[in-house]
Amino acid sequence: MTMLLNVILPVFAIILAGRVAVVRHWIDHAAVRGMSDLVFYGAMPCLLFNSLVRAETLRLVDSTLVFFAVTLLAYAAGMGLAWLLLGARFCSCRLTRLS
Repeated sequence: MTMLLNVILPVFAIILAGRVAVVRHWIDHAAVRGMSDLVFYGAMPCLLFNSLVRAETLRLVDSTLVFFAVTLLAYAAGMGLAWLLLGARFCSCRLTRLS
């Protein structure tokens, strides 16, 4: 239980600190947008790559391969349903949006 709190508590503390900074106008919304882009497009992929590189081989194959296979199937099913039900045109949309 304490190990779980040691991992989760700092994350929520950082989220709370960011919320307080925005409410007190220490940072503006444009800065929040830039920081969010940095985290989602820069830091998170690096963290994911670092975690995958440092993982043990057997654990990596067992859990990560299953996770990515299920995620890929769920993504494909969602895209297929959107195409069938909504007539979504995926060729005309941009897949990534960096601004």
